[in-house]
Amino acid sequence: IDTRSRCKNRLIILVLDEIEVISGTSESSAHRGTLEMFFRWANDSNISCALIGISNAVENRAAEIITSAYDASAGLTAPSLRKLVFKPYDKATLVKILSERVGNIIQPSAIEFAA
Repeated sequence: IDTRSRCKNRLIILVLDEIEVISGTSESSAHRGTLEMFFRWANDSNISCALIGISNAVENRAAEIITSAYDASAGLTAPSLRKLVFKPYDKATLVKILSERVGNIIQPSAIEFAA
């Protein structure tokens, strides 16, 4: 059975959390080929695939490697890589989140310190 023909009319949404881990720490990382493969799937007109990469890397070496892997796999006809950058939580928000989730088992002073 040809998997491509079965999947052509279905959208595959691939979510990769901590994508910077897959990218490795250098250009020669063994995992870079895997990352490029995921990007090729997202740009392959025979596969309906949307790739969402979640990363803590925004303006550092890991972010550069991710962008470079995309550029290497995309080709000239691929859509551009779109980045959405979310603001980090402030301390008050972190305290609120932690208190709601673990406030009954951790002392408030520990939550304040962790935030």
